[in-house]
Amino acid sequence: MDIRSRFDFVFSYWIFAWYMLYALRVTSYSPKAFLILSVSINIFIFLLMIYYKNSILYISLFIIANFIIKVIPILLIHHIPIRTRDYYAGVVIFLIYNIWLYINGTSFFEIMHNQYMAILKNDARTPFMHYIVKLLNR
Repeated sequence: MDIRSRFDFVFSYWIFAWYMLYALRVTSYSPKAFLILSVSINIFIFLLMIYYKNSILYISLFIIANFIIKVIPILLIHHIPIRTRDYYAGVVIFLIYNIWLYINGTSFFEIMHNQYMAILKNDARTPFMHYIVKLLNR
């Protein structure tokens, strides 16, 4: 199974969906803490991409995607305080995400391993990057 084409296998998209639900006032649980954590992890991934000499295109797409799905949402809710219940909501979403992965025959660790290997091989590592690169190569 090609995980690069599965948006539902990337936890960042789950957090972005949570942000959209929050912005639309469908939920009162703020994703702010998990957005900040995601950006922190993405800084590490960005540094790995540079260290392993990934292409400028992949690095640029990575920055653009993360700016859209993480940085902009953080800026839009920066004034919202983070409450304990928001952390609990994030843990519940992460558990549901892991159950979803299990149902689909994979795991969080397998996804992380595949993403790390994609960085090592200078391969498009997320659905967004995969589809943009595919579109550009037509």
